[in-house]
Amino acid sequence: METWRRRYPYAPIASHVIGYMGSIPADNKSTKKVNETDVYKDKGYLLSERVGVAGVERTYEDVLHGTAGKRVYEVDANGRVLRTVEEVPAANGQDIQLSIDMSIQQYAEQTLETELRFRKTVNAVQSKSELEKYGRKKYVATAGSVVVQNYLTGAVVAMASYPTFDNRWLDGTLPPGKFSQLFPANVPPDQAALTNRAIQGGYNVGSSFKPFTAYSALQAGLLPGGANFKYLDVGTYKIIACQRDKSRELSQKCNFRNAWSPSLGRPTPYGLISVTEALTVSSDTFFYQIGDAFLELTGGQPIFQNELRQFGFGQKTGIDLPFERSGILPDKQVMAALRKKKVILPDETFTSGQSILLAVGQGILAVSPMQLVNAYSAFANGGSRMQPSVLAAIFAPGTPDSAITGYVDLTQAQVVFTRDPKVIQTLDMRPELRDPIVQGLQNVVRKVAINGHMSTGGRVFQKFPMNLLPLAGKTGTAQGGGNRSENDSSVFVAFSTDPNVPYTVGAYLERAGYGAQASAPVVKCMFYALGGFAKMDPVRQADPLDLTATIAAPLRQMPSQACLDNYSVIVSRADRG
Repeated sequence: METWRRRYPYAPIASHVIGYMGSIPADNKSTKKVNETDVYKDKGYLLSERVGVAGVERTYEDVLHGTAGKRVYEVDANGRVLRTVEEVPAANGQDIQLSIDMSIQQYAEQTLETELRFRKTVNAVQSKSELEKYGRKKYVATAGSVVVQNYLTGAVVAMASYPTFDNRWLDGTLPPGKFSQLFPANVPPDQAALTNRAIQGGYNVGSSFKPFTAYSALQAGLLPGGANFKYLDVGTYKIIACQRDKSRELSQKCNFRNAWSPSLGRPTPYGLISVTEALTVSSDTFFYQIGDAFLELTGGQPIFQNELRQFGFGQKTGIDLPFERSGILPDKQVMAALRKKKVILPDETFTSGQSILLAVGQGILAVSPMQLVNAYSAFANGGSRMQPSVLAAIFAPGTPDSAITGYVDLTQAQVVFTRDPKVIQTLDMRPELRDPIVQGLQNVVRKVAINGHMSTGGRVFQKFPMNLLPLAGKTGTAQGGGNRSENDSSVFVAFSTDPNVPYTVGAYLERAGYGAQASAPVVKCMFYALGGFAKMDPVRQADPLDLTATIAAPLRQMPSQACLDNYSVIVSRADRG
C-alpha cells in the first residue's frame, strides 16, 4: 500500500497557525454532540487515514484532502489476478496560500521569545509593602502572543504564540514516550505549548480597553460637550451609589484610585483632563466615572455592553482557525450564567463596581489578543470591523515547485478562490467620535505631557521614526493574582496611521510587567520590521529534528535587539498604563 507523509519544511515557524495532522478520533458518541468518526465515514474517509486536527490543517481539511484511488481486480480461486475490472486514479487535494508573511512571522516569534526571556531577568517594580512581605521578585514571563493584521483587509500577516512547538513532532512517527516528554499532561496553562494564545487566550487587557470605553461614552452622550468635556482627576473616585448612601461602604467597595505615585506618596492626580488627555496619561478615575455612569444613569440597561459588542467583544472574530474562544463581556445575563455554573459566588451580580472594572479592562472581562487587535483595526480603518483570516487563496491541485527549494511557482498556479475582505460590522466613526480617541492614542506614543504627567508610551517610542511611520497605540496592564506586581501582565496595541503601511499590531506578555515595560517594546520592534527599518533573518528551511531534544521547539533569538532598547530596566510605576 502506498503511503504519504506531510512535510513542514519551515517548521517551527507558524506551527500554531499551520497546525498538524493526526488520527481520526475514536468513536465517542457518549461525550460529543457530533461524532467525528461518523463525519469522516460519511465523507468516504478510511478510518486509518490521518486528518487535520489543529490549525489550518483542520479548518481546510476538506480542501487539502485528496480523493483516494482504487483498483478492482478479478482473481481466480488461487488469488491470481486475471484482469483489472476498475481503476480510479487518486486525486490530489487543492493547494492553499496563506496571508502569513513568513519573514514577519519569524520575526514576531523571535521578538516575542527574546523579550520574554529578558523579562525573566528583570526585578518586578514592587511597592515597599510588597518587598517587605514577599521579598524581591522577578517576572515569570513564561507565555505570550503577537498578532499582526492588515487593518484594511482583515488578513492576518503574523500570529505568534509562546510557548510554541515544532509541528513535525506530530507527524505520526514520534518515538514511544517522546510525546509525553515534549508535551507533558497537566502542566500549568502558561506552559501549554499546543495552545494558540492569540485566539484561545482569555485575558483582562487593562488600560488597552479604554479607547472602547471612551468611544462608548462619546457615542452614548455620557460626556457633556463630548471631546471638550473636562473631568477633575484628583487620583481617587467614589462610586455614585456610595456618595448617595454612605452606609454602602460597610458592604461593598466604594473607593477606587489611580496608580500610586511614589514621589507624591498617594494615588496620581492628573488634574483637569479631557477624554483625549485621559487616554494619553491613562487616567483610571476618568474611566471609572464612565463605567459608573453607564450603570447608574441608564437605569441599569446594557448600553455600555451594546456599544462594546460592536467591536466584537464577547464573540468570536470568525477567523478561519479552530478552537477560537468567544471571551466574556460581563452583563447581568452573563453573570447569571456564571452563577449557574458556580464560576462566581452565588450573590455576585453586575454592579457599579463591575461596570467600573469593565471600563478599565479588568474584572470578569476576558478578551483574546486577536479580538483586541481586530477591535483596534476598526479605529485604524475608520469604522469597519473586519473578519480576520489567514487564507489568501486556493489553487487547483498540482501547483508546480519553483526553482527555489520549498517554494511553489505561483505564476503557474490555477486560482480557484481568492479571499476578499469581509466587513462584519460598520461602526459610526464620525470625526467627533473617532478623532479625540485617535489623537489620544497618537499622544501615547509621543512624548506628550499633560499637567506635568508624561504619556505612558512616550519614552518607549522616543527613538522611533514617527516622521516616516506615524503610529497610534495604547498601553495596558492586567493586574494579576493578589494585586502583586510580579503577576502583572503587559499589553500593548498600536496601528499605523499611514494607509500605505496598514497594520495593527498587538502583544500580550503574561506576568511580564506593565504595558510600557514588555509588550510596547515588542510592538515597536514589529513596526520597525513592517516599516522596513529592521534587519530580519532570512527564512530558511528547518534543520532535521533533534530526536534527543527535551523541548518542543528550539530556542530562538532576534538578529538584533537594538529596537527593544532594554527600556524596561528603567521604567517607573507612572508608566503602568
